[in-house]
Amino acid sequence: MKNFALVLVILLANVSFAAATSKEMRGVVKKFSCADNCYLTIETKHGEVDGLCVAKTVCVPWFEKQFMPRKYIGRSVLVTIGEDKQYDGNYTVVGTHLSFRKIRFLN
Repeated sequence: MKNFALVLVILLANVSFAAATSKEMRGVVKKFSCADNCYLTIETKHGEVDGLCVAKTVCVPWFEKQFMPRKYIGRSVLVTIGEDKQYDGNYTVVGTHLSFRKIRFLN
């Protein structure tokens, strides 16, 4: 659990210092997976979009449990997207990836 807390601190710090330019996207939650990073898949009118789940209020509890409650599958969302660092199991930056910085449930 200490490792997860460290990754959370790193991810949240990364979001805090990320560039202010961000975009919004609407879609439906399709799936969630976690390991060294947590990913959320959203179905949009243009297809599926995978992103790092870094939204503080939504993703932190899911990351800590390595699980998203099934009740969120199929829910409509408005997400703020950006690009954030991606880490491996040793907390080394391995690149950047599209990220969901804010998630607002619409239903």
